[in-house]
Amino acid sequence: AYFSAPWKAAVGAEFYYFGLRDDPESTSGARRRFSTVGGRFFRAPRPREFGFEVESAWQFGKLAELDHFAHMQHLQLSYAFDMPWQPILSGLYDYASGDKDPDDSDSGNFDTLFGDRRFEFGPTGIYNWMYRSNVSSPALYLGLSPMKRLEVLPSIRWLWLAQARAAWAGQGLRDPSGRSGTYVGSSLEWRLRYNVASYFRPEICYVHFFKGPFPVHVPGSPTAEDSDYFYVELELRI
Repeated sequence: AYFSAPWKAAVGAEFYYFGLRDDPESTSGARRRFSTVGGRFFRAPRPREFGFEVESAWQFGKLAELDHFAHMQHLQLSYAFDMPWQPILSGLYDYASGDKDPDDSDSGNFDTLFGDRRFEFGPTGIYNWMYRSNVSSPALYLGLSPMKRLEVLPSIRWLWLAQARAAWAGQGLRDPSGRSGTYVGSSLEWRLRYNVASYFRPEICYVHFFKGPFPVHVPGSPTAEDSDYFYVELELRI
């Protein structure tokens, strides 16, 4: 269920409910029975004005036989400069709860449920370094238009685990003792998009991941150092 409406002074408001029930007879999966409620207020930045986005989501139910309660918070503040290249600078912060004690009878990892994970967390595909679960993460984004059809989008994001004993979501790495700390590292990303036509837009992207202490010291850590990721994307709209 989803509701969207203008609120006041170009501010949009959205409210939603997601119900997720896994097949109880299935032998695979975690057998989730979740309800997620949330809301979002936002305003797009205009030249010489600030824009913002505030979102909060709360999740409760059952994960197999565990009691489940988790939440997600998102804050973003943007400013559009009135100058050549039309720069828009954004500061963001994302928090998604983690399981404080993975050995008790409660579940606290926020579940992103389904859908595209691209958002502001980085490219999809094999690079998925960050999921909306057990994270505390600030970021800076810059949008530039040096040419009419060209967009340059550099960004940097830092990642801490919300709970040291919970897993780095999506990577299968966890330190049950919590001694590996919570700082995972940072990701520096450069994206270039060129709007050839209204129906065709190529994009190239390069990302460098700077490892922090957690992926270095966590049990079962891969031996590789920092990571590099590159992709080319062609978008065709029909």
